Amino acid sequence: EHLIDLNRIDNLRGIREENGTIHIGAMTTENELIASALLNEKCPLIPETAKLIADPQVRSRGTIGGDIAHGDPGNDHPAVMLALDAVFVLTGPNGSRSVPANGFFIDTYYTQLEESEILTEIQLPVLSNNSGAAYTKLKRKT
Repeated sequence: EHLIDLNRIDNLRGIREENGTIHIGAMTTENELIASALLNEKCPLIPETAKLIADPQVRSRGTIGGDIAHGDPGNDHPAVMLALDAVFVLTGPNGSRSVPANGFFIDTYYTQLEESEILTEIQLPVLSNNSGAAYTKLKRKT
């Protein structure tokens, strides 16, 4: 068995807009989402959500792809991705495939990701100018 660090793969990071679609690399950190001028202008729900995730240490290292691929229904991004009609690009030895968020999450901690695949990109439609969204975090106090 091997452990592979994806942190230095630049193609898995970044945020850009192409043909009315926002593309977010799966290794983009929560802090990068928060600081993105593009997301703050075109899809502010993503940085708004990222601001509520864990603590500053997690936001500096934790990635949007990790949050989604984990398949935890208690995580912040999965519900937002469903609401935004996101599409996930999954890549493995047989190439890439696109899976809509509404078909990606199968059960608790169980997703469409195959054992030999990684989540490489999140694709989101640009919201229209007359749309709005908000995120409120509900959690149990212990």
